[in-house]
Amino acid sequence: MNFFHPSRLETSPRIYAVSGNRDKIKRLKNFHYFRGMNPIFVYILMFLSLWTVAFTILAKNIRGDASNRWIGISLFVGGCASFAFSIHATIIPFLDRHDALTPTLQRALELVSIPAFWLYWHGLGYFMLVSALLYSRLLRPPAARIAAILLAVPPAAVFVRTADFTLPFELELSDVRLVNGLYVGAAILLFFGGIRLEKDARKRKNLVRTAVVLSTAILWAYVNDFLGMIRFSFGNRHFTLESNGMWEYNYLIIFWLVACFLYYGLKYGFLGVKLRVEEQKFEDSMRNLTHGTQILNHSIKNEVQKIHYLAGRAQTFLKDNRSDKVELSLTGIGQVADHLLDMIDRIKGKAGEVELKESKESLVELIDSVLGAVRPLHPGQVSVTKDYAADGLLLCDRSHIREVLGNLFMNAFEAMPRENGRLHVRTEYKKRKLRITITDNGCGIDKDNLPRVFAPFFSTKKDSLSYGLGLSYCYSVIGKHGGKIYVEWSEPGQGTSMRIEFPAARFEPAATAASVPFVVH
Repeated sequence: MNFFHPSRLETSPRIYAVSGNRDKIKRLKNFHYFRGMNPIFVYILMFLSLWTVAFTILAKNIRGDASNRWIGISLFVGGCASFAFSIHATIIPFLDRHDALTPTLQRALELVSIPAFWLYWHGLGYFMLVSALLYSRLLRPPAARIAAILLAVPPAAVFVRTADFTLPFELELSDVRLVNGLYVGAAILLFFGGIRLEKDARKRKNLVRTAVVLSTAILWAYVNDFLGMIRFSFGNRHFTLESNGMWEYNYLIIFWLVACFLYYGLKYGFLGVKLRVEEQKFEDSMRNLTHGTQILNHSIKNEVQKIHYLAGRAQTFLKDNRSDKVELSLTGIGQVADHLLDMIDRIKGKAGEVELKESKESLVELIDSVLGAVRPLHPGQVSVTKDYAADGLLLCDRSHIREVLGNLFMNAFEAMPRENGRLHVRTEYKKRKLRITITDNGCGIDKDNLPRVFAPFFSTKKDSLSYGLGLSYCYSVIGKHGGKIYVEWSEPGQGTSMRIEFPAARFEPAATAASVPFVVH
């Protein structure tokens, strides 16, 4: 995806050359389609725009969807060729014209460009194919990881056979054309093939948008760069390129990708990036509020129906002078009323403002006490592994932190299978942060639900008494302590890892800490 300016196309190959001699510079033809603008500014702006999109996708998906991370890497690789070409087509000539190019600096710039060239021409097809494989969800994560390793073998073999990092440098495009062609074709098929597996209409539309945008870009890049170019070389103050000239229109690929990223990012959210942050949060909150209201309506309706039924029975027994039965009915009404009041108190406690009553608590003792109270509630067999790499005194509200840990442990136990459940609890003090990580091998969280797990009233549980306030409450409590809580990773069918972080000011590390693994049956 290297950026050069368009010129008149010819059917026969053309040779472009840039000489390092300041007085005899033969520039690449027609560098002036942006009239009035410095070409070096245009080129740098173009490859930086693609890298900006790439790093934005990576930053937004650092703990999110793996397929989006690979797409971000692929776009970064796509910008490497334009970065390298910019060195030879703009930066070196620019420095030479202004008497700022020394032999040492030129050699350094040329050496920097070599790995960028290799990464693009050997890696673009591979990174795009792995991205498409993960995005299509045709394979489960363990199988997809194995496939990614195996798919790296052919391009790696070609790289080992042809790679050269010395000057003068030359690349023959026929060496990489076949493997990249097969990988690009397979990636396009997978991008569109994954659409058929998606049942949700809204998600399917997003898959279609992604498939069209990325498939168009990589197909264009392959035709222009891998088929259109024959060879290029540089070194000893020269740069030559033999091509049919189609690469001169690659700036349109960048425009297409950036425009689609901005448009779809603003309108729908694209590749894990939602630029309509406030509006999206409002929509999610309203959706969760509606869901929570439905749950509460269902629960209250059931309890009121019980009261209505018991009151009717009490009236019947009263007419028949059966005082013993009347007393039983009234007792039942009292129990239902107590349950309603308890339900209201629970919602108020989780949804209300958190007030802290702080004290210094032993970290390991706090975790062990909560785990010991919650563990018997799981009906099956669970292997609990404790890895206490950090211990000491934590300045916190004991009651609220116990409730937070209890919520996380209960969520883990409820997600785990009855047999062979595994729970791993780890503490560590790293980079001036206390971390508590709770990992299970349960059902995991669907990637589309990950951004919403801490939203009020959001719940995937079928239990009508699950109000979806547990993790929202946890988020509020940890925030009050100046920390943060997040999903470190989660894979459907593989498990979930939740992490709590406290700032260093709240933790006094003990002199020693030990990792203690054991199994509870």
